[in-house]
Amino acid sequence: MLNSDGLSDDEFGIELAGIGDVTGDGVPDLAIGAHHDDPAGPNSGSVRVCSGADGSTWLLIPGGEPFDDLGHAVDACGDIDLDGVPDLIAGSHDNPEMGEARVFSGASGAVLRHWVGLTPGDFFGHAVAGLPDVDFDGVPDLAVGASGDDSAVTGAGRVLLYSGATGATLHEWFGDAPGDAFGGWIDHAGDWNLDGVPDLAISAAGDDTGGVKSGSGRVRSGGGPELLHWNGPVQGDRFEVVVAGLDDVDGDGRADIAIAFTYADTGGPDSGLVNVVSGPTEGPWADLRGGIAGVAGIPPLLGQGDLVPGTPGQITLSGAAPSAACALFISLTQTGVPFKGGTLSAFPPLATFYLATGPTGALVLPWPAWPAGLPAGLDFFLQAAVADPAAVAGVALSNLLRGTAQA
Repeated sequence: MLNSDGLSDDEFGIELAGIGDVTGDGVPDLAIGAHHDDPAGPNSGSVRVCSGADGSTWLLIPGGEPFDDLGHAVDACGDIDLDGVPDLIAGSHDNPEMGEARVFSGASGAVLRHWVGLTPGDFFGHAVAGLPDVDFDGVPDLAVGASGDDSAVTGAGRVLLYSGATGATLHEWFGDAPGDAFGGWIDHAGDWNLDGVPDLAISAAGDDTGGVKSGSGRVRSGGGPELLHWNGPVQGDRFEVVVAGLDDVDGDGRADIAIAFTYADTGGPDSGLVNVVSGPTEGPWADLRGGIAGVAGIPPLLGQGDLVPGTPGQITLSGAAPSAACALFISLTQTGVPFKGGTLSAFPPLATFYLATGPTGALVLPWPAWPAGLPAGLDFFLQAAVADPAAVAGVALSNLLRGTAQA
């Protein structure tokens, strides 16, 4: 059991996030927010990183000044500084100035990234989310919600997507109308539209589309456009609208999301309602599964980009043996043949590229612009084989990845 330091009103556990193995003992660890902790004055807040193995405190990260409320929002964000240790992002939404969000090193607690809201009352940092690599630079990226932001209109809210590598703004989105409170909750939504780019689930508790303050949940592409707008069924359902990205709940190969309208009256006054929304079926990339496990299981092969002429993208292999010989097979047909105790499905190969994984077992193959002249709807298949002494026959095989050229 994990306990606070025993002081009243700490609200220890207001936010939780599994952040991966920070301590290096092979057991995933946990970040815990206590936004009313008082290490730097009243309600300055704190975040504790606790061992998943024994509950001991690995790091204690204090808020910087009174009423920071550090720890109201906390999330895992991958390895931002590429030191091999997972990091975390946390918000200080009630900072007296305008709100803040910081990325902290999982190894030392040092501040790696720091952003500040625009004006008092922005509630910048009320929600934070770590995302996989959106901009194809090999570093995970991050999102921060500011539900009280007035940049568009009063109280419409704003969400910003930041580069994990540089801290620069990649995208920003705004609520549609006064009081929308867009960005009150945010979460990684997987690859909702199957274009290989991570997407983001966002709440707008004050949205009036389905009735006054009915609220809504949205999915925004990591590339910018809105992909989904899901409205509360009845006015007044809005407080709070909570969104959560899920893995593939129904086994159809698509990411799903949950949207909660906590004041919905479906089962009685303010009984609450949760909708699980399935992702779309079409997209330029499809994981056709298969593979041979190696040192860290089946190494995942991922395609990113729209496969539209002139647009950038990349192929990413991860979780493979480090600094190992690798062959990437590309085929126009999906024909299974026996291979090292498994099945090679990208066969016969149209082309084979002989490469090597990096020191972390990853391989990234980018392109600046998808070529013109390929017919829309053309399917091609990719699969990677990596030398790996942990595999049954000394070679691990990735999943089969299908790409479909777009118009």
